[in-house]
Amino acid sequence: KTIQCPEKYWAGLGALGAVLLSVGFFQLRQSLPQIATTFYTNPGIKHYNDGDWSTAEEQFKRAIQLNAEDTQAHFQLGKLYEDLQMPDLARTQYLLAIQGDIPAATNNLARLNILQKKDYPAAVSLLLKTLESEQQQPLDPQTKHAVLKNLGWARLLQKNYPEAEAKLQEAIDLESTPKFDREAIADTHCLMAQVM
Repeated sequence: KTIQCPEKYWAGLGALGAVLLSVGFFQLRQSLPQIATTFYTNPGIKHYNDGDWSTAEEQFKRAIQLNAEDTQAHFQLGKLYEDLQMPDLARTQYLLAIQGDIPAATNNLARLNILQKKDYPAAVSLLLKTLESEQQQPLDPQTKHAVLKNLGWARLLQKNYPEAEAKLQEAIDLESTPKFDREAIADTHCLMAQVM
């Protein structure tokens, strides 16, 4: 059976339908960042950690398609591209991730400046900004260690040995922090030996 509606109500029902459709599209648009994170970025991180890099790349790209401002997806895609030896693509993703105040992205970009471009002043500038921003957003011990290590490395390459030693010593002091990843310490000690 079909519902019969008098013709005089058609305009009102059409307007109501348009309003409901607009509200629905608005709600969908508002939920895209959450959808991107839940269904694409987070599973992409799991695939990345499991070594399924092609699926991870697809997931991160889909997240970015849904939400171009998903800085975590940009950061993770940057890490993936760096692992795939694609530093230019990694650099682009890190630059986008930095806009979301992801200190690890700034650190990774600085490291690329040291390794790829030999642009030590740019690396130092990025790393110092990261340390300065710690007053607003405290760094976790792993990230702070990496920032200090890379700052010490850049200063070593600039032949600024006293500052290189000071930053590397700060990084070494962090290694006694509870829950610190012990695998990350060898580079710091090797750099300190070079300073000495």
